[in-house]
Amino acid sequence: MAKQHVQIVASVDGFERLVDEWSDLCDHAANPNPFYRPELLLPALRMGLPKGRTLAVAVRSPAGDLAGMFPFQTSRKRLSVCRPLTHLYCFLETPLVRKGFEDVALSGLAQALHRRTLPSAVLQIDGLGLNIQRHRESIRTVGLATLPTQICRRPVLRAGQRLHPSNRTVKEYSRKWRRLEEQGTLRLESVGGGQPGFYRRVNQFLDLEHGGWKARHGSSMKSAGIPRQYFEEAVIKAAHSDMWVIDSLCLDDRPIAMQLNLIERSDRTFVFGFKSAFDDRLERYSPGVVLLNEQRRRFHESSDMDLFDSCAGEGNLAVFRLWPDRLERSRYYLATNNLLGRAYLEVISRKLGSEENSDRSGQPSSLPSSMPLPQGVGIRTPSAAGPTA
Repeated sequence: MAKQHVQIVASVDGFERLVDEWSDLCDHAANPNPFYRPELLLPALRMGLPKGRTLAVAVRSPAGDLAGMFPFQTSRKRLSVCRPLTHLYCFLETPLVRKGFEDVALSGLAQALHRRTLPSAVLQIDGLGLNIQRHRESIRTVGLATLPTQICRRPVLRAGQRLHPSNRTVKEYSRKWRRLEEQGTLRLESVGGGQPGFYRRVNQFLDLEHGGWKARHGSSMKSAGIPRQYFEEAVIKAAHSDMWVIDSLCLDDRPIAMQLNLIERSDRTFVFGFKSAFDDRLERYSPGVVLLNEQRRRFHESSDMDLFDSCAGEGNLAVFRLWPDRLERSRYYLATNNLLGRAYLEVISRKLGSEENSDRSGQPSSLPSSMPLPQGVGIRTPSAAGPTA
């Protein structure tokens, strides 16, 4: 394989210089991730939302095309793992890899780790479909160690896989729909970015969210400070773009539940949940869950969407009940195949084993961002970094 070029992007200015190529990579990614698009990630970087040190490994093909971009964050401590970059408003950490260039991108990432141009001996890679097993040869050629770990299962809707929730669940929320209909005309409508009425729906969403429990906790997007700044930068300034769509459950033209979603369009159409809100005054009718049920029904009646990722955490029981299909999320650790790298993987493996046991006992356990190494393992300082931006 011809040699690829690897660039370490270590500043906001460096990210900004790549915007055009970065956007093109997003448009042609094997596994779309709207949360890593410049429109959403750059505002977060400028506001310092990701914790610790942030960087990205940008891999170019021999022809000079941007084949992959792997955003990471790491603790400023000396011993830490490079983890996928995330922040409060990022709900997916799949790296950006150009379709057809998976081998080139992973090989370049492996080379960067092997040559010690990164501030860690271990990388964590999360992916929805980025199958490292399929490209293990790219990793083996530079002698890296790998550790496949936990599989997370996220509620999704998929075209051609019409899995139904239990009859009891469907009847429960159909009954709540009818009870809401007794109070007026009930309908579900969607408005996309750039369409007439989108700005009005955005403002209604902000008001609806700010009128509920999120405002009381200071986390509504209309709250002063970071939430409002991020929303203005990531959503309002990009409201002309077709990457946004708002689903609204309306009672006599008044939204009682809303969900703001992101859309990725290429040869297939993917929808990702971003933020939701509902009218607290109608809580006994569960308008937010009624909206979820209608989204499920409409998805399977439509031919316009291929996948709807709820982006819901494990605590969101309603989505797990109503959307029974699951998308597996794999996690891999890549490490330098030396004493330090293998020691890291051993510590991670032990910690994950402890975490599984804790899950069975009901006691939470978490993997720290920096870890003590087994006794007798020394530290070798990485060599000078490669090209940076």
